[in-house]
Amino acid sequence: MVLRKKPKGRERRHSCQQCDKSFTTSGNLKSHLRIHTGEKPYSCEECGKTFTQSSALKSHQRIHTGEKPYSCEECGTTFTTSGNLKLHQHIHTGEKPYSCEECGTTFTQSASLQLQCDKKQITAPLGSDFLLSCSYENQLLSNKYWCRGESRRTCEVLVDSEGKTRSTRVHIVDARSRGLFVRVLDLQKGDSGVYWVGMDRPYADIMTSVRVVVTEGVWKVFTASLQLQCDKKQITAPLGSDFLLSCSYENQLLSNKYWCRGESRRTCEVLVDSEGKTRSTRVHIVDARSRGLFVRVLDLQKGDSGVYWVGMDRPYADIMTSVRVVVTEGENTHCRWRGFNIELTGITMKPPCPVCQSADAQDHSDVT
Repeated sequence: MVLRKKPKGRERRHSCQQCDKSFTTSGNLKSHLRIHTGEKPYSCEECGKTFTQSSALKSHQRIHTGEKPYSCEECGTTFTTSGNLKLHQHIHTGEKPYSCEECGTTFTQSASLQLQCDKKQITAPLGSDFLLSCSYENQLLSNKYWCRGESRRTCEVLVDSEGKTRSTRVHIVDARSRGLFVRVLDLQKGDSGVYWVGMDRPYADIMTSVRVVVTEGVWKVFTASLQLQCDKKQITAPLGSDFLLSCSYENQLLSNKYWCRGESRRTCEVLVDSEGKTRSTRVHIVDARSRGLFVRVLDLQKGDSGVYWVGMDRPYADIMTSVRVVVTEGENTHCRWRGFNIELTGITMKPPCPVCQSADAQDHSDVT
């Protein structure tokens, strides 16, 4: 093979100071720099979407006009861009030129290699949640989004990482090199369908699809329950008494822990937390890390019956587990229980009596 030198006028003399790319003209460098600055001076009059290059806007406008000037000679399918036609032709040739260095899986598009998620189909029962974890290569790409639709070209954006589109049930967190996370809460019957995880790109977005199937079954399995476990699911105690809830959790990196009240984990009111942002005179929470998480509630009142949640802050969705408290009208007969004191940060607590679950010691002559 004979290697020919490039003409002097075509040397890549214009280098980007932000990355290692270089260009033959200053105009190409100027267009490239918009990736770093986020500038998108070209906007679509139909839908308002903006682009870094005029050529990208021109290709996009064909979605609105319906123009598809590029056609496949094999099957006659038409496309808005020559790039999409080239990708389509891989179906006929069977060519998969892009492969993953980790697992060896091959793809027809480089986009599939640049954005990979841990699931291609999610089957989950009505009312449940799911978490989709993705990884991507190009850290220069800015906005990430979650959209719904059979086609990647016409899907409706439900939420994006820049906050331009928001949702109460869908959350997307771009943790850059640590991953991209999509969390969908409280699945409804109508949520079944095809969704896309996408990343903005000057010429064509990188996208990968996920099919969601919502079943009629009852949601019984909570992965969070494996990461946060408490010694009681229901506490029945008399008026005026106290109780101690002891929990353990796996991930020691999680910071704030809290105790909140409400039928729903999404709308419960935080009563107290381990960082002291919310305080209570009757409720104390102590995070002893590997030794456990303790919640102590004093002097139970009639209105204290209800559903409570122990929660731990997490970037994409909190880990939570519920406890039902039932306050009875019976007399609070204290005992002479003398347990070991648990000395924790700022609070000294004692395990509850095995008879009445109270940590106070007064009556019960049958307990020593």
